[in-house]
Amino acid sequence: MTGRGVGLLAAEVAVARPLADALAARGVLPTVLVAAGLRFDPGERRSDLGVVVNLVDDRAPAAVRAFATEHLAYLADIEVPTVNGLDALVVGASRARRIALLAHLGVAHPAARVVADAGGVAAALVDLGRPAAHDVDEGPPIVVQVRPDVGPAVRIDYVAGRQQAATAGGEPVTVDLAIGRLGAAVVQTAQLEFGAVSFAVDAATQRPLCVAVDTRLPVAPRALDAVADHVLRRAGLAG
Repeated sequence: MTGRGVGLLAAEVAVARPLADALAARGVLPTVLVAAGLRFDPGERRSDLGVVVNLVDDRAPAAVRAFATEHLAYLADIEVPTVNGLDALVVGASRARRIALLAHLGVAHPAARVVADAGGVAAALVDLGRPAAHDVDEGPPIVVQVRPDVGPAVRIDYVAGRQQAATAGGEPVTVDLAIGRLGAAVVQTAQLEFGAVSFAVDAATQRPLCVAVDTRLPVAPRALDAVADHVLRRAGLAG
């Protein structure tokens, strides 16, 4: 049994604040669920919440991501609807999974290797041709990825599978239709009810690379409003 409230599951209050404010402006005061301070009874089969929005991503500590995984699995078990739930968290909290998703869809992206521990980083860099610039995402798992020479990135925000905003350096831009469709395929395959895909042009090949996939709340007001409206629809609270 579920209630009618809206919960925002986040690593910290600041992450949830933009969406909480957007919902409050629509007359709905959500409950912010800070993962580090939560506890739940797996034997309890009801909830006062009508929908829970997951805002935990790869910025959160590993322990928080692990707790969020279990909590979202529990919510699914007791049939509480979630937005960007368990399947989306798997992608949002793991660079390795995001890279694998891009490879599955045939989307060009910077080369990478996944290793078990820090001792594997040096060998991974050899595999990658000793790139001049690289990133090491400590995960877990650890991901070593080439940092390509690219131009300014364009971030495309999607809500419920529809493009809501495209920005570069915070300013609105127009994107090629083919790139927009490619980004939509990424978020739909990842089962992201809201999310963003960023592309940038590789200086060496002059071809677009996908340089980021994330589940962070959009900054563009139109896109954030679309997220709030989508959450209310999922909660059965839309006017």
